Amino acid sequence: MSFLTRRRDFIFSYYPGLIFKNNPEISKKNIGKYLEEGIMLNGPIKRGAHHDGENDLLIKSQGRKSIWLFGDSWGGGLKINENQNQTLAKTVNYNFSNLRIISSGSWSPLLINIARKNRSEIYNEIPDNIILFLDQTDIGNDYCQYRPYVERGFNNELLKVHRNEYVSQEKNLIWGMRILFDDEKSGIIFAIKKLISILYFNTGHGVPGLTSCYYDDLMAWQLGNIEATNGSLTSEYENYFKSNIYEFINELKTLKPDIKFLLVTHDWAQHNLPINDSRRFKKNISTITSQIAAKTRNVESLHIDNRFYTNYGINEKDIYQYPKDLYSHLKNYEVLAKEIGRYLTKNNLID
Repeated sequence: MSFLTRRRDFIFSYYPGLIFKNNPEISKKNIGKYLEEGIMLNGPIKRGAHHDGENDLLIKSQGRKSIWLFGDSWGGGLKINENQNQTLAKTVNYNFSNLRIISSGSWSPLLINIARKNRSEIYNEIPDNIILFLDQTDIGNDYCQYRPYVERGFNNELLKVHRNEYVSQEKNLIWGMRILFDDEKSGIIFAIKKLISILYFNTGHGVPGLTSCYYDDLMAWQLGNIEATNGSLTSEYENYFKSNIYEFINELKTLKPDIKFLLVTHDWAQHNLPINDSRRFKKNISTITSQIAAKTRNVESLHIDNRFYTNYGINEKDIYQYPKDLYSHLKNYEVLAKEIGRYLTKNNLID
């Protein structure tokens, strides 16, 4: 096993929900000494990848086929599990030449497409099998968060997804910087600053789709809304999501006509809330991926819901981190990895 790593030559790193210093000596009183020309532009930003952790997991074996698995933070959960337990590798009896897990938080088909092109260039490889894990957030991320910053070529091919120049007003980034660079020692003053920050951002300074895309905008389609909070039609969310998945598939089929795809989706806890609960999800992206698979050669779909966990003796309350985690991440990714492996084996996708 190995990880793809890149040198970090900028002074702090920011990914959705995470910000950290690369040099503990930096403070707001000396940061100017570190601000050199171009220092805030890391590799992914320069190549228009928006964000990319560039820490792929690689497991090698003696089989014939190469398998690449792409995903967002759920893909990250699968990557951590695989690094620790090799659940997927064991389930398919190591029947592959290499297994790569390529993921980053808040990725969706647009950013996954860019990442795939980058990795094919780095590894000089087009995989035989693609496992595309699509999270429920992906439909909103593609349409609300990334679509306004997409750059395409003369043939309408996807080139880049640029960073949102207005996201500096995003509350997590502002507060994260304060935590990093503020040398305030008083807990009381720190708490007051936190309260002021919360009050400021809760007064509606953000503009959905421009400065940020929060939960109600990302999940507008699943919630059954006709429009998002900024007036976008959720039917357009669906159309755009479909077109980006098809673009990803068709580009790879042009390069390798016999490549096989498995589109994987998973319920959230919100899909199983009481019918009269306003937080309940009325739609599931599995309906989209199953339609794509039914219409497209060498594309299959797998949807995981609570019934799979019943077979392992796992109760619903032990599946998701919800409601503590509004984005319903799993407590453990082993079942998901096993079911992906079983599907690959049962349907002869890697023979």
